[in-house]
Amino acid sequence: VELYKHNRLATIPDQIIQGDADEAIVSLLKEEQMSAEYYYLSNLDNLPCPDYSDVDWEKYCAPKKVYITGSRGCVRRCTFCDVKYIWPKYKYRPGKQIAEEMIKLYTKHGKAIDFKFDHLSNSYFEFTDSLINGSLKAFKELCVEMKKVNLKLKEQNKKIIWGAQFICRSAKQMPEDVWAIMADAGCKYISIGIESGSEQVRNHMLKKFTNEDMYYTFDMATKH
Repeated sequence: VELYKHNRLATIPDQIIQGDADEAIVSLLKEEQMSAEYYYLSNLDNLPCPDYSDVDWEKYCAPKKVYITGSRGCVRRCTFCDVKYIWPKYKYRPGKQIAEEMIKLYTKHGKAIDFKFDHLSNSYFEFTDSLINGSLKAFKELCVEMKKVNLKLKEQNKKIIWGAQFICRSAKQMPEDVWAIMADAGCKYISIGIESGSEQVRNHMLKKFTNEDMYYTFDMATKH
């Protein structure tokens, strides 16, 4: 939306919401004037569960994805990244609350979406977060709750699976038992921004993980 302010040829929108529009859009629908400042939510806990009841999933090709937001912002401040400017403060939801939303959506739409993770149908939950393991407390709570659910679903030969962006953490921060729970919880895909194989370059970028952390992460992801 920044481009509209500088492009004289563009059709200028009546109003622009910058930042978190989740609550501001309600004000817009009430025909209230939007602020020129960025909107930031004080917390993410009060956001309603998405409603996909009017979506015809047959019109969507694989991979079919249901998106989940567990956090906004990032715990790292990498020199090349703009996330720290979009969301200056890292905010996250409790892991149990995220799990409850996933279970609710799976129960309501699971049959239509057909949650599988194979070469035939890559349907799954995908997190919009910059990183899923920013708050280790919330992440572990999410994994513990989803493991419980998947143990019950296993009896029906079913499983809720999900994927997310992820940061390398040390063995001390994420011991192997956490990786094992991740697998049982249905985490089948993680996307990691390594950026460089040089620890010196990564330090300059403020990535804040060592080669030891990186190889540990690779080993654990491969194993589990």
